[in-house]
Amino acid sequence: MPRNWTPSDIEDRFDELSKQMDEAVADLEDAENDYHVCKANFEIDIARERLNLLRTPGVKMTVGEREDEALTRCEDQRRSLGAAEARVRAARANIGRINVQVDLARSMSTSIRTSIDMTS
Repeated sequence: MPRNWTPSDIEDRFDELSKQMDEAVADLEDAENDYHVCKANFEIDIARERLNLLRTPGVKMTVGEREDEALTRCEDQRRSLGAAEARVRAARANIGRINVQVDLARSMSTSIRTSIDMTS
């Protein structure tokens, strides 16, 4: 059986969604900060490895081989960067989900107000 929503119910839902949005935005900020730290660490470490390989006496490598070797040596940082990217995408998706719920609540609020106006 469908629920009969009241204006008070919708207001409570907006309050709940507002709290969820605040938490989601804070989570996104944390995720983006972690991502940028991971990205900077990875870029610095891979540059350091490229230079070390370039300066190693007697080691001859193509640019591609040097890039591959540097990436292999920085694989843990690259995995951390990938995980940080995934966390940012998930946090953004969560904000999108909450925005959809806000839109639905807004639509329900309009419908309820219209039905109240029609019965008055």
